[in-house]
Amino acid sequence: MAKLEKYVKQVDYLWYQSEDLTDEQLAEYKKYLNGEIEEPDWVHELDFDLVRDKTGSDDYEIELIEENKDENKIK
Repeated sequence: MAKLEKYVKQVDYLWYQSEDLTDEQLAEYKKYLNGEIEEPDWVHELDFDLVRDKTGSDDYEIELIEENKDENKIK
């Protein structure tokens, strides 16, 4: 018996913005962007809100799967 297998890759685009940064956080993050320091830990503790989204696109491939008829026979 043969089947078709469909592989779907779906991509969605989401934009998030953080809460307002303090002057200290801004200065520290600019140092990070310049490669002077590692990413600050507080970045992952910020609250982010969804501000925009865009429906992505679906990309898919279809593959034919054929089973060998001899595999289904009992020996």
